[in-house]
Amino acid sequence: MNVTCLYQLIILGTIAMTVFLRTEMHRNSVEDGVIYMGAMFLGLVTHLFNAFAELAMSIAKLPIFYKQRDLLFYPSWAYGLPTWLLKIPISFLECAVWICMTYYVIGFDPNIERFFRHYLLLVLISQMASGLFRVLAALGRDMVVADTFGSFAQLVLLVLGGFLIARDNIKAWWIWGYWCSPLMYAQNAIAVNEFLGHSWRMVVDPTDSNDTLGVQVLKSRGIFVDPNWYWIGVGALLGYIMLFNVLFIVFLDLLDPLGKGQNVVSEEELMEKHVNRTGENVELLLLGNDSENSPSNGQ
Repeated sequence: MNVTCLYQLIILGTIAMTVFLRTEMHRNSVEDGVIYMGAMFLGLVTHLFNAFAELAMSIAKLPIFYKQRDLLFYPSWAYGLPTWLLKIPISFLECAVWICMTYYVIGFDPNIERFFRHYLLLVLISQMASGLFRVLAALGRDMVVADTFGSFAQLVLLVLGGFLIARDNIKAWWIWGYWCSPLMYAQNAIAVNEFLGHSWRMVVDPTDSNDTLGVQVLKSRGIFVDPNWYWIGVGALLGYIMLFNVLFIVFLDLLDPLGKGQNVVSEEELMEKHVNRTGENVELLLLGNDSENSPSNGQ
């Protein structure tokens, strides 16, 4: 599954490189900046959707976990904590493949510090998304239910992420969803990291505004212009990562599988379990049953 995700990232990275090629990307107006912001949004959404595979993998492993948990083999945290920790190096690898393919080809700020800051945000959004879909898997406990929850969660994150709908255009009764969206913090942090860099510090039209081009781009999309928002976004994503993984362990510990009940077992399965338990020969059992069921001679 991880190899498949890497191939998917390579294909999407190739597409992103050709769509947002730096020779066609300019820094002359606010519209050019919005195109760069779209390229950054594509990177965030790619890692968000890439973690959706965590939903199906978690659902597939739940029946075995519930059986071992009910037999008191180990507590829920002993299962949930390694699941989280083992995903961390995979996220670093996947994000490294993406950023090495796209960052300088698209033409983001060439400063190496901003390169690693961009990389850190991609790792955090990948970890956050993985934790979110694990929580939905533990809460839904069924592929159909969890898939519905996952699709709805993705829809809410995308709409309230701060790019598709700018903060100024979100209705007042729905603005709380904007502040609760993890993608919003990632979008603000990655935009601040890019547009407050050296490449966007020129003043395009002094008669219109004394703000630099990067600041004008941020204001046009309702992004905060304070450079501290990068670390606010990092802190918020770390908090969501901790929250989702703790909820994953709590749901594993409290919830039981859906449709739990006594399954109907056929006679052949009972015979197979008896043979596995006692070690008797299957052919002798079958012959014995045939002799008991067949009518005797003369009857």
